[in-house]
Amino acid sequence: MVSFTKSLLKNTPAAPTFFCLLLAYVKGVAYWDTIPDAARRGRGVAASLSCYGCHGPGGMIGAANLKSFKGYIPPWRGKDFAELVRDEDELRSWILDGEIARIASNPLGRFFTRRQIVQMPAYRGVVSGQDLDDIVAYIQWLSKEETR
Repeated sequence: MVSFTKSLLKNTPAAPTFFCLLLAYVKGVAYWDTIPDAARRGRGVAASLSCYGCHGPGGMIGAANLKSFKGYIPPWRGKDFAELVRDEDELRSWILDGEIARIASNPLGRFFTRRQIVQMPAYRGVVSGQDLDDIVAYIQWLSKEETR
């Protein structure tokens, strides 16, 4: 199996991307039975807002973002996301306003967020309070699931 996988990766340029997407899918559905109702609703709301176009399938694999600090849009789980979004208030701000005040007020943070190609849209006035609560519940659930 190992030699087959190495051969596939060597001979198929898209194979690493395919395997990353496959791994994200498997991780995403592995604990699907344990997802709370609010998080399940949030996953659906995020899909309806096209969040996965940038944050990847289920919000678990970020897309490239030229000129951004790390060169990609962070997925909603993992070390990078935890460093960017320190608490629930920052997460809500990022969703509603398209930015986090702490980063926007920092000269270096502002430099990178203003020049990155893909900008986070602001959803204030677009999402209801319930939808926002559900999206936050889903993102928090993803972060907890990663520790399993």
